[in-house]
Amino acid sequence: MNATDTPAAARCAASFVLLIALLTGTAKAGDEHILRTDPPVAGASVFVDGEPAGTTDSNGNVVVSGTPGSHEIRVEYQGRIFKTPKTFDPEITELEPFPIGEVTMVTETQPPVVAGSGGTATDGTGSGAATGGGQHTVVTPPPKQEVTDWWLIGLVALLVASVVLLVIVTLRDRRKTLLRPPPSGVMLPIAEQTVGHFDRYRLTGTLGSGGVGTIYRAFDLVDKTDLALKVLDSRWLGDPDMVRKFLLEGQTLQAIRERDANARVVKCFRYGREHDSIVGRPFIALELIEGETLQSRLAREPILDELTSTAVGHQIATALVSVHGAGVVHRDLTPDNIFLRKGDLVVSGRRFTSVPMVVLIDFGIARQELMSRMTMDGSIAGKPHFMSPEQCRGLDVDARSDLYSLGIILFLMAAGRLPFAGRDPFDVMRAQQTEDAPRLPTDANARYAELCARLLRKNRDSRPESATVAAAELAELLVSLDDASSLNVVSFLKRRLSS
Repeated sequence: MNATDTPAAARCAASFVLLIALLTGTAKAGDEHILRTDPPVAGASVFVDGEPAGTTDSNGNVVVSGTPGSHEIRVEYQGRIFKTPKTFDPEITELEPFPIGEVTMVTETQPPVVAGSGGTATDGTGSGAATGGGQHTVVTPPPKQEVTDWWLIGLVALLVASVVLLVIVTLRDRRKTLLRPPPSGVMLPIAEQTVGHFDRYRLTGTLGSGGVGTIYRAFDLVDKTDLALKVLDSRWLGDPDMVRKFLLEGQTLQAIRERDANARVVKCFRYGREHDSIVGRPFIALELIEGETLQSRLAREPILDELTSTAVGHQIATALVSVHGAGVVHRDLTPDNIFLRKGDLVVSGRRFTSVPMVVLIDFGIARQELMSRMTMDGSIAGKPHFMSPEQCRGLDVDARSDLYSLGIILFLMAAGRLPFAGRDPFDVMRAQQTEDAPRLPTDANARYAELCARLLRKNRDSRPESATVAAAELAELLVSLDDASSLNVVSFLKRRLSS
């Protein structure tokens, strides 16, 4: 058998599975839902309306099936039996967590007894309820006499043989060519690999990783283009809230682009779950941008010249206009989320070829959630050196919080240092709330320094009213600097070296 026999073998195995399902009556119509025990326990047996539905995995998860409506869910774990009703909604794939130890525990006795001990009593049928403290003993009924169904054993053996054959053929085919696209509908886990396949993408390398996911360089086998593929780490699959916030980043990026096609934010091509499966790994397919982050540029060149810092600041403010116009607050505007690439910048009819183009590359909604969980009270998320006073206090933030972060970035590019520095993040957060921001050096452009000071005011009502205002002022300054270029304006850095 060669690699071309794989589709025939797959169809053969699928036919055997369908035949067995029809004969044994185990195939059930209905939607699939994810049920998770609370707290998560592994190895618990789950039943839907008395029928076995599966066993929980290491995260306490199990996929169950059922028609829309109310169903009785029973979980058996370590000799204890728990029952509670659940409503299956076809629009909701994840059921509310099934509490272990917080519902009435039902014990069954055989033969029936009338009284129990330790706070437990049974009725005449041998069933009873135990709540509260005390030790409970579950008396299991005597084993029923087993009846051997030889025809069923034969079918199961036939199924096992078919699956083994399919696995052998598939492994043989994959050994011949690792980079061959997977058959439609086949899910291949990627773990921590750097080469392979995921959904409709061929992975060609790793671009980076963070607290919640890994970013791969990938090739779209459908659209025939290179892109960046952001995939949620498998350890978060059991956290529905983290999954939702991860995918929310893709939804946010698309919403911004739909409102403003020229927005200076990274493009999101697709987002969802691998192969559109409810158990597939969540992913976001993003535009692949060549260049470097502003953080990398500042590490190499701590102080940028007036023209470059003004041009970068103008483009950040312009990006915020698009973001805020879509009803989104970034909340994490930092140099490592600002990407610089080559290109020509056009402002007020002027073309600037010596300055980099700016793209916001990471909204990190799920990562912000992770950082929030790691704080003492869970009320803040962000990097303290770039957070607004209201964000440090854990208050609700609006677009003016992003303008404060823009002011810190303008200060950093011109001075080569942060206005509020320190190794202790709590000391930095206290300074953000109580200390006035220092002024830029006297050799800084006066209009640049004045805008920076307004952006860094503690009272949000005293800052510029919008990113549009900041972008317009920086555009005017950029044009004036271009007019003065013939006068040989000296950069911040050269002035430092000559003093």
